[in-house]
Amino acid sequence: MGLTYVTVAVKSLQHANGQYEAQFLVDTGATDSLVPAVELNRIGVQPVGKMVHELADGSLQEYPFGLVQITFMGEITAGRVIFGPD
Repeated sequence: MGLTYVTVAVKSLQHANGQYEAQFLVDTGATDSLVPAVELNRIGVQPVGKMVHELADGSLQEYPFGLVQITFMGEITAGRVIFGPD
C-alpha cells in the first residue's frame, strides 16, 4: 500500500490574500496540518499560539500555529495549521 495525497486549499480566516493549494500527505492519525511558514505568511495567516509536537524521530519541536479554512475533496472545514519549515 502506498502513500495517499489529496489536493488541499488553505485560506486565511482574517484576510482575503488568496490561498495556498498543494498536494498534502494524508495521515489518518494526524490532528493538525503542516504548511510552509512562508506560504501561511503570504496569505495572511497569523500565529495564535505554539504547541510542542513529537516528530517521527522521537524528538520534540515547538511550532507556532494559526487558524484557517481548509478545503479538500469538495468539503470545507476549518482548523489548526502549523507554521512548518519552508
